[in-house]
Amino acid sequence: MLKEIREKYNNEIEEILEALKWGRFSNLDEDCFEEDVIEPFKEHYKKPFGWDNGCTKGVLIFKNFNFVIKIPFLYCDGEGLHGAEEGREEWDYCSQEENRYERAKKEGLEKVFLETSFLEEVNFHPVYIQSFAEPLNKIIDKESRRSSTKEDINNVEIIMEENNYSYISCEWEADIYALYGKFFYKKFKEFIKNNRIEDLRQANVGYVGLSPIILDYAGFDD
Repeated sequence: MLKEIREKYNNEIEEILEALKWGRFSNLDEDCFEEDVIEPFKEHYKKPFGWDNGCTKGVLIFKNFNFVIKIPFLYCDGEGLHGAEEGREEWDYCSQEENRYERAKKEGLEKVFLETSFLEEVNFHPVYIQSFAEPLNKIIDKESRRSSTKEDINNVEIIMEENNYSYISCEWEADIYALYGKFFYKKFKEFIKNNRIEDLRQANVGYVGLSPIILDYAGFDD
């Protein structure tokens, strides 16, 4: 999906990257993201977009084009980020996410991880692209996305209890079980556990159409 998006919207992506060059990236954190990146970007990119940020990255949301741009931060609460041990740099949680996707792909689990891919450097700072997904915490009519039954939910609850798994959202996980089966679901849960993929709250999981997906799986360890 991401390859097709990059090909289809290549000119749009180039326009976005050009506008991002007016941003300041040398001291990037959640406190200065709006002032240093969003405000200058708005001055040079006049089409609709949304934005959001967490502790480790900022996101520019282009829902009309079905993708987002992710920009990793360097700092959090005045301290240098250093917990992305699987990334190119210890502050680059987007790179960690990219590497985790490749690992999930090798395990045949990529259908529940939304691909993150390096795009290019802007002002010597890495920028990444990902397909757009609706986060679970922003979906009003969650029932319209459901593929699972009460029996699926019950089966997921049994598996979680038997294996001492932590859960993200029982109903969301039951949709994985319903769509891909018990073996896939258990393999997915073991992958999450073994790779220490944490911070999987409702803002970081969601749906692409009816498909349950994790859109932020970089984790956070400052």
